[in-house]
Amino acid sequence: MAHAARDERIAAVVEFAGGVDPVTAEIATRWPPMLIIHGKLDRRVPVGYAEELEQIARPLSRRLETLYLPQEGHVLSGPGVAEALSRATRFFAETLRRAREPDVAHKTRR
Repeated sequence: MAHAARDERIAAVVEFAGGVDPVTAEIATRWPPMLIIHGKLDRRVPVGYAEELEQIARPLSRRLETLYLPQEGHVLSGPGVAEALSRATRFFAETLRRAREPDVAHKTRR
């Protein structure tokens, strides 16, 4: 997450069962488009860490989505993995497609 907050070459991030360290949270001035995925029953990394990341990143990110899985812990079940991977794949596909589209305002006319 620390690199994503500093490196503009990072076009999208999917955060699985994590959060953000306090130093990065304090100094971040940007976040790339982000999908946060976290199990609500996670006891190893409590869901509060993901909720904190959401609050910190939302005002600094062009796009922020969340997937809180109510019946999942830190290690996802088979159905949880399937849902998380499906959502992450869709998020990356949509976000990276948008990142590759030319900015109409900056096109040169011929």
